[in-house]
Amino acid sequence: MINKKAQISIEVTIVLAILVIGAVSLGVYYISNVNRYKEEANKLDDNLNKLEDQNSTNTEIVISPTCNDGIQNQGEEGVDCGGPCSACS
Repeated sequence: MINKKAQISIEVTIVLAILVIGAVSLGVYYISNVNRYKEEANKLDDNLNKLEDQNSTNTEIVISPTCNDGIQNQGEEGVDCGGPCSACS
């Protein structure tokens, strides 16, 4: 038969052990989730960088000359008149 102080000491030790195991489990869970979210964020960042690279190297804007583009081009005598456009006034 153990005395009351020894029994309380054993119970406190058991409670502390349970708390430590719980804290360790929670820490492992938290760390594993943080790492998983970091990996997801890195994948998204890589995909965004790839898209930005594709857009910067493959973007080409071609504007065909017209008779109302505000530029004297395509054989016009003035800006947007003469040549293939209506006569200049």
